[in-house]
Amino acid sequence: HDQPAIVRDLAVAGCRLETQGIRLEAGNRVLIRPSGFESLLGTVVWSDNENVGVKFDECLNQSVVDRFCRLHPEAGTSALLDIAA
Repeated sequence: HDQPAIVRDLAVAGCRLETQGIRLEAGNRVLIRPSGFESLLGTVVWSDNENVGVKFDECLNQSVVDRFCRLHPEAGTSALLDIAA
């Protein structure tokens, strides 16, 4: 079930997501599909209302993070979020 989200604060090991009303808890598995980037699989490590922290299963290459930050310097980017069972 794809849900809208916004990727914020992308780093090599994880990111913050604005989940736009989707309730997620620590331990939830998520597949994040940011616009224009490869899918990212990870685990929610913290949740605070409409924001969650996700730790990626595999760290990103720093060049991917740099490209993301160049393309989306402040606003983040929209993504589709799939919550794994």
